[in-house]
Amino acid sequence: MSSAFDDPDLSWEEYWAQLDLSEEHSNESDHLEDIVEVAKDRLRLSRSQGKKTPNRLSLRRERAEQENIRRLKSLLNSWTGPTLPQDGEITYNFIKGAIECFQKDVPLPYEYARSIVENMSHHLKNESFTMNEIHIPHGGRCIIVGDIHGQLDDFIEIFNHCGIPSETNLIVFNGDFIDRGSHGCEVLFMVYALKLAYKNYVFLNRGNHEIRRMAEKYNFLEQMLERYDLRFFFQVVSTFDWLPLSTLIDDKVLVVHGGLFEYDDVTLDTLRSLESERGNVLKTRKNATYEETIIDDILWSDPDPNIKEFSDNERGAGIRYGKNLVKRFLKRNKLSFIVRSHQLVSDGYELLFNRKVVTVFSASNYTGANNNDGAIAILENNG
Repeated sequence: MSSAFDDPDLSWEEYWAQLDLSEEHSNESDHLEDIVEVAKDRLRLSRSQGKKTPNRLSLRRERAEQENIRRLKSLLNSWTGPTLPQDGEITYNFIKGAIECFQKDVPLPYEYARSIVENMSHHLKNESFTMNEIHIPHGGRCIIVGDIHGQLDDFIEIFNHCGIPSETNLIVFNGDFIDRGSHGCEVLFMVYALKLAYKNYVFLNRGNHEIRRMAEKYNFLEQMLERYDLRFFFQVVSTFDWLPLSTLIDDKVLVVHGGLFEYDDVTLDTLRSLESERGNVLKTRKNATYEETIIDDILWSDPDPNIKEFSDNERGAGIRYGKNLVKRFLKRNKLSFIVRSHQLVSDGYELLFNRKVVTVFSASNYTGANNNDGAIAILENNG
């Protein structure tokens, strides 16, 4: 799967045109144009090839680029946290030290953030599967983390509670790492860092906010521009298409961000076979393929105790699914229950359909306007 934003032959104008500036961003467009990167080597190449001399606007953009490069380099000079080795190897102490800097509102240096994102992109593309499949060893546990939404305090609480990931201490982050909270960049980079440091013990699922248009619509784009630049934003969001969509635990528990499907023939093998389709996240279900609809339902659907089958979702994406649909899906796939996130619930968790669907939401006092608790789920193998 390739991204237009990785294409080195795109002109600045073509590159800029890839950003969907909706009404939410219309008042930011001048700010975005000033700080977007313009590749210096492309500018020099165009001059050497005798192309038209850059006009005043092009020169203004080049000056903005130069200033942006100086700004990004200054982040490393002001960094008082741990040093990331040149080979990019991440340790628990590096993550812990970086979090301490984030608490002082010191952002991760661009060089470190880029190293984490590039290594994560390489890792995800090498794995290239859509279902994590894990087993909890005897005496071990698996912690499932719901939506964090860029809320650093909740991430720190979870980080401290979970302890060091290991063979007997597995962690699943169930999507929506970014948006709404004020530290989406920091939370995302540390979730990626944990995955890179503990590849066999930390697992990630994609959420409905790990979609480029959602990251543009809400405040992740704004945060990336404040700390870094537009080109790096595109590099970060391109990793989202490679995130797994589900996690199967001990062949009995399925973890997805949103939920189930309008189709009554979806099996675990169906979910395993979505590799080539996972970048096709819908803007509308009209004329969608079977696979695209399944991905839409994974990311967006919600359980509804008031219906038996399924109905339209007021979100405008996914479905609302009821107890009969849940019962058939579990029976068809020999599953015990489903763990999902995606919805604010006042206690941080909710049990539906005779405890067959568990909602876990980990962002407490969500957006500062909701008096909700945050929660995690812990599955233990006690023999």
